Amino acid sequence: MLNSFETTLKNILNLIDASGLTENQFAEMMNLSIRKWRYIKKGRVDLKLSDIEKIGNFFYVSVSQLSGTNFKVRNDLRHFLLEKYKNNTEYRAHLEKKPSLIFAIKYVLLSYRGFLEPMEVKDIQLYFKSLNWEFKSSSISNALIRLREEIDIQPHPSKTKTFTYNAKD
Repeated sequence: MLNSFETTLKNILNLIDASGLTENQFAEMMNLSIRKWRYIKKGRVDLKLSDIEKIGNFFYVSVSQLSGTNFKVRNDLRHFLLEKYKNNTEYRAHLEKKPSLIFAIKYVLLSYRGFLEPMEVKDIQLYFKSLNWEFKSSSISNALIRLREEIDIQPHPSKTKTFTYNAKD
């Protein structure tokens, strides 16, 4: 069972993923050094209550929601934040940049109807390019492997050393 800090951190990481922000962008926006953020993620340093409150305020969630075990992240979080921060030039600039690869896969590719059929990495890369997002093919394949609970990975039926990927049923 996760303790309260671990639960809160897990919920914050899920919010970061759903926002499409990279962890570096997020740390900068929250005025945390990259080093401190990495220490927090590794459990070497605890988040201060003031940091948790600031994070909650940014994502429009309460501290009690962040520390809850049944916390659910809204699927439209990035769009929601873009709307909320349309007049905040600093936050909006980060939110309008290319999203993180994890966001691109979890919140865009997995909802793309074409991903119900097997695709090669080069096809996924082309799909992302159609959205004006450039990702390296090696980064895409590594991220797809990390998300194997949600993605079906099979050897290509006719090509050696090639795999196909599609959303699991």
